[in-house]
Amino acid sequence: MSGTQALLVRTMGARMMMLPIQVVASALVTLVTIRSIGVHAYATVGLLIGLQALFGFSNLGTSAAVSNAAGESLSLGVDHLAHVCVSALRVTLLAGGILTLLSGIVALLGYWPSILGTGDPDLLTLGALVAAAAVALLQPLSQGGTILMATGHTVSATALTVIASVVTLALVLGGALGHAPPIVFVILPFLAQVGVALLGCVVAARTVGFSLMRMITSVTDRTFRGPRIKHEAGPALVMWVLLPLAYQTDRLLINHLSTPDQLASYNLAAQIFAALFSIVAVGSASLWGHYSNARVTASLPEAGAFVRVSLAFAGIGTILAVGYVLVTPLAVSLISGHQIKVSLWTLLCFGVLLIAQSFHQPSAMLQTDKAGLRFNAGAVAVMTVLNLTLGLVLTGPLGAAGPVLSSAIALIIALAMPSFIRARHILGRNKRQSVSV
Repeated sequence: MSGTQALLVRTMGARMMMLPIQVVASALVTLVTIRSIGVHAYATVGLLIGLQALFGFSNLGTSAAVSNAAGESLSLGVDHLAHVCVSALRVTLLAGGILTLLSGIVALLGYWPSILGTGDPDLLTLGALVAAAAVALLQPLSQGGTILMATGHTVSATALTVIASVVTLALVLGGALGHAPPIVFVILPFLAQVGVALLGCVVAARTVGFSLMRMITSVTDRTFRGPRIKHEAGPALVMWVLLPLAYQTDRLLINHLSTPDQLASYNLAAQIFAALFSIVAVGSASLWGHYSNARVTASLPEAGAFVRVSLAFAGIGTILAVGYVLVTPLAVSLISGHQIKVSLWTLLCFGVLLIAQSFHQPSAMLQTDKAGLRFNAGAVAVMTVLNLTLGLVLTGPLGAAGPVLSSAIALIIALAMPSFIRARHILGRNKRQSVSV
């Protein structure tokens, strides 16, 4: 078994072992929330929590620089990684403050209900403020999980996500017993994430071997000059701005162009989709650091090996997609107390998207150098325009299935296939050059 295969088996196996705990916890959170505040309020709560991904651009692409530095630290040591983290912390803290300020201004002007669509205006406004403040805290704290994934400590990173789900369940149960208003069900998941992300920073610092307190001191020390990360963060920023527009505007499109019932249906279907895709995502995230280290040591895989890995990911995605289509109707019915139904068309669209995203992961993780990030940034821009255009056309007639179908089509045409072709070409060229030398 090759090093890449062993890494994937270890990481994806760990995720599959822990996934049932997270799935059950998340399902119970949804069930308790629906029974406490009703289907329509649950749809709004899901929309507000989903703003976390939409606001993801506020990391300004720093996670790309941190992931690359973490992977390279396997061969080059942790000093450079620590310095990159200082630069990333400075950027994300500033960006988070600006995001919170802008969100507050939008709230004072009363624009959030118009932006977000159908729902209680007070809940939409306050919930958007909560989401912005939570993201402002989570972006700098998420470096811990990023470092753990990129350095191969995926079991620890996966365990932290499971802990977050269990803590969320405990908090939501407390809110339900206290007959809390809907806004509390927005606050509690974010509160759990912030606490666990802080724990992740402590675990990452101890695992990798640098001083967390020294890093915090360096952030506030004006005389300390961290390394420039613009060459990696710049293209990644473009992607981090555009990807949320491509994928996380689905709820907004449904809320504006369809019905609350379709939004509730999408929320549950997307929740189960995300749980299954996390198996693939964990494996692919570990490849980022693996390939970054391989570039340093000149040990990138041959084109044939890369193709096999991509097809293996597509195969795993296909198996997960079949399971998703078969299991989701029953799961949604049980979780919602038979109040929500997901159409077969929506299920099939999510299944195709799962296969396409799985196939694309190795290509995305391989091309995280400067040239690769620039290429993918351009491809993501094209994909986003195509995705939003199709979403505006399809959401009205198809409901929840509309934006999912548009995402799948745009991903395959504009990003997955071009990125795969480029990656295969680059690896083939590298082999020819090494042979000629």
